[in-house]
Amino acid sequence: MKLYEIRFTINGRRSMRYCHFPRPPTLEDASKALAARLQLPNADSTRSFTDLVEANDIADVRWRLVDSRPSMVAMIPLPGRRPGRVHE
Repeated sequence: MKLYEIRFTINGRRSMRYCHFPRPPTLEDASKALAARLQLPNADSTRSFTDLVEANDIADVRWRLVDSRPSMVAMIPLPGRRPGRVHE
């Protein structure tokens, strides 16, 4: 089974934690994963992805197939921001 992972770049530092999904992740998946990554209390994990991005200065969000080589990389578009280049 192919797994997808979400990787966050937060304040210019790549996150070392990966969140794995059995299907391509959605913004809702990214929001839940980001809340878990930032270790927000349960009450705050319902915040919208846009709120989390703005409050935590998220540079980008990327996903890729875990078991593919070379990796297929795509960006989940961040609300209100232009997609940037993907460097792998």
